[in-house]
Amino acid sequence: MGNQAGSHVQLIRNDEEGKKWLVTVPEHGSKELPPGTLLSILRQAGISREELMIFL
Repeated sequence: MGNQAGSHVQLIRNDEEGKKWLVTVPEHGSKELPPGTLLSILRQAGISREELMIFL
């Protein structure tokens, strides 16, 4: 895990090619993420919608 600033957590993802991705995720308890926020997190992490569906 990276850092935490207020209600947001910064995570670091290392992909298969060795690239590091800094991903900022809001931490609001059990509150549901808006669709645009989820898409932003996926973009920051370098994960496609299709890849996400594999994990669900």
